Amino acid sequence: MILAIDIGNTSAKYAVMDNKGEILFFESLKGSWDSAFEKVSEKFNNIQEIYVSNVAGAQPELEAAIKKSNLESKWLTWDSPIGKKWLNNIPEGYGADRLAADIGAIAACPTGPLLVVDAGTCITYDVIDANHTILGGSITPGIALRLRAMHEHTAALPLFEPEGFSPVIGTEIEGALRGGCANGVRWEIEGYAREMIAQLPGIKLYYTGGVPLVFAPEIEKFVVHDPYLVLRGLWHAFRK
Repeated sequence: MILAIDIGNTSAKYAVMDNKGEILFFESLKGSWDSAFEKVSEKFNNIQEIYVSNVAGAQPELEAAIKKSNLESKWLTWDSPIGKKWLNNIPEGYGADRLAADIGAIAACPTGPLLVVDAGTCITYDVIDANHTILGGSITPGIALRLRAMHEHTAALPLFEPEGFSPVIGTEIEGALRGGCANGVRWEIEGYAREMIAQLPGIKLYYTGGVPLVFAPEIEKFVVHDPYLVLRGLWHAFRK
């Protein structure tokens, strides 16, 4: 078994995965890494390694917890040799979460082409051809970031969480704000998908992120929803 850890800009998640890549336990970090490791060790006594994707800077607390565990850790970065075994043309400074999500999508659909969308703090769009070459992508603000930006840069707009009812036509301020952001993101992804479908016939869209979205039927048929895509990518990167 391995412990896979995904540290994003606003949250961290971890999962215990077996030797076939199945997720046996998953949780978002709520306290310290020491307490998280204690919980995992109480449930599982045969963790072999720790795989990490981190985009949030130095992690001294996590590194200390890993040291206490006496387990080997492997950290995925844009210049990791393992990444180049999966993908061509990895840009300098490419986010570890993007790389892991891309690897997870390739492992699931090796024939490509692929559009990998990770809707976290920011939304990343990665376009990968059938030869596993990264053609490029885009980065835009995520739903929570859009809500926070409107709150912080206006005098009167309140701050709401991204989860919740998101009407197309809001009848009060909460619905108008959340609906505008959530549906705006949905339509943005659909527009990006339509453009890539036209340019790369046969493309499949892998969507992962904190807020589940349902797309228009003509787009949904191309979409694979996988909230654990980054964690699965970590497993594939180092186990295969």
